[in-house]
Amino acid sequence: MNESLKIIEFPLFLDNRGNVLPVEFRNLPFVPQRFFTTSAVAPNTVRGEHGHYECHQLLFSLSGNIGVYIKAPDYEKTVLLQPNGKALYIPPKHWASQTFVKGDEILGCLASHSYDAGDIYENII
Repeated sequence: MNESLKIIEFPLFLDNRGNVLPVEFRNLPFVPQRFFTTSAVAPNTVRGEHGHYECHQLLFSLSGNIGVYIKAPDYEKTVLLQPNGKALYIPPKHWASQTFVKGDEILGCLASHSYDAGDIYENII
């Protein structure tokens, strides 16, 4: 895996009352400015399919297994996100898509920038 693209593991506390996954922003490779989720996606749908020139992202599964395909100028990688306390850090200039297989998955994303359509590119570079 390219050293700029990485898996970040957060502590996941499991007990009979439920699970707690704390995320402390001071431990992230960027300061989040935006949080969003993607859910209620039809089965076997691919979302994302774009990259960012400036924005950093941290993707994680809140529910279900989500396949993430990443393409950068010098490599490509597929990562499976599961609701297990691990998140995928995607730096700028990495094109990514997410595959929702069952349709009941929930993807969470922390982003370094507010939404800016000018920061997005759809073609793989």
